[in-house]
Amino acid sequence: MPDSQARLITPFEWKDPRTFTPIGMTAEPIFEEIDPEIFKIVRQAIAAREIVEAGIAPASEPGNDNEDGTTSEPAFALTPYIPQDPTKLPRRDWLFAQHYIRKYVSVTVSPGGLGKTSNSVVEALAMVSGRPLLSCDGDGGLSNRLRVALFNGEDPRDEMERRIEAARLHYKLKREDVAGLFLDVGREQELVLMEETRRGVDPRQPIVEAVVEHIMANGIDAMIVDPFVSSHRVNENDNGAIDRVAKLWGQIADRTNCAIELVHHLRKLNENKEATIDDARGAVALIGAARSVRLLNRMSPEQAKEAGVPPHDTSSHFYVITGKANMTKQDNRRAWRKLESVGLGNGDGLTRPQDHVGVVTPWNWPSKAETAATAAGAVTPEQMELILVRLENQTWKPGRTSGTNWAGNLVMDVLGLDASEKENRVQADKIIAGWRADGTLAVEEEQNPANRHKWHVLRPTRASPSWVRQLPR
Repeated sequence: MPDSQARLITPFEWKDPRTFTPIGMTAEPIFEEIDPEIFKIVRQAIAAREIVEAGIAPASEPGNDNEDGTTSEPAFALTPYIPQDPTKLPRRDWLFAQHYIRKYVSVTVSPGGLGKTSNSVVEALAMVSGRPLLSCDGDGGLSNRLRVALFNGEDPRDEMERRIEAARLHYKLKREDVAGLFLDVGREQELVLMEETRRGVDPRQPIVEAVVEHIMANGIDAMIVDPFVSSHRVNENDNGAIDRVAKLWGQIADRTNCAIELVHHLRKLNENKEATIDDARGAVALIGAARSVRLLNRMSPEQAKEAGVPPHDTSSHFYVITGKANMTKQDNRRAWRKLESVGLGNGDGLTRPQDHVGVVTPWNWPSKAETAATAAGAVTPEQMELILVRLENQTWKPGRTSGTNWAGNLVMDVLGLDASEKENRVQADKIIAGWRADGTLAVEEEQNPANRHKWHVLRPTRASPSWVRQLPR
């Protein structure tokens, strides 16, 4: 043990300062009537003097020779900065989706039951196969196949195998496409790097060294730990303890030149609340230690209506958004994803049906034309007939600013929708837009019978059912 450390842990044995004889006088006249506070200061000074006289050099003085001839290193020293040529500095080594980066810790925060594990599985398969499974633009810079270690601390191995094989079936990946994937589960071996004991918060050094050794021996480029809470046994609300765990993962990332991804939980929220990084469960030190933080959020009922997603299918949609970006420009765009049910074909007749597993797939937010077509397609033939007949024989205007003459009021009347509700007005507008897009309706210029001025009205076109054109206007 270095002398500087020995000094820090060497216990000090207190001695009564009145037993020390001052130079040239006795102690009794000095300490009989001395002020208690001054007495305390004098006692501390004498204690410090005793340490110095014992021959222990202060840690702040580098270059002091020890008794064995070695030189003590300073406990801390400042390093002057030397300017560099910026064109010669190495580029940041992003591995995947502008999120996974070598030598750093990234975090994905998600509510329970959303699909975070399935998302991690597909991202791992994208990295090991080198294929853009979740986007059409190369998955954020993925240019070559990587080796990925996936550790799940919650599910048994056979459940993780179901998730992986379902994803492999959906994306048509061959065995050789997933050759770089490693899978371990907490039910077979723990991955607890740090724990809280009676002595305090201590790293489990044998586990840490084993993780480092196996990452390096297997050439692992990225390691996903799901969930983060499985990698420690400390109070998750203790910022100091969580900071030590997060920075320990950072040290592992640095030593192994590997990207470490920690999947974390959100605390319980209102079902319709959009989560932020402030809603991550436990201490904020984990978010502070990560260089990139993503959030997974469910599709809200309002978003489902806007996108034309049926209520029964809303829960299978979610989006990924950046919550913290230290090394890239903050991007508030949502990357939408959907869980598709994939059958494994492992059934045995009607009594033992096959298992179905949710697989994360890319999903694009529909354009206005697509949502309009979806809304228009939801109208029954009988309702459409009533709307078209009234549009042919009455005067209805296309603009939402037309007041009571707006054609959307007619649509809501036929469909039995409350016109005072904003979402119903939006729905009616989409239906009209859909019919205009497919040629069922068109805006025509006609003469206003009241003042002979020209105005625009909405009429069925020749593409409408033939019986509409035969009715007298």
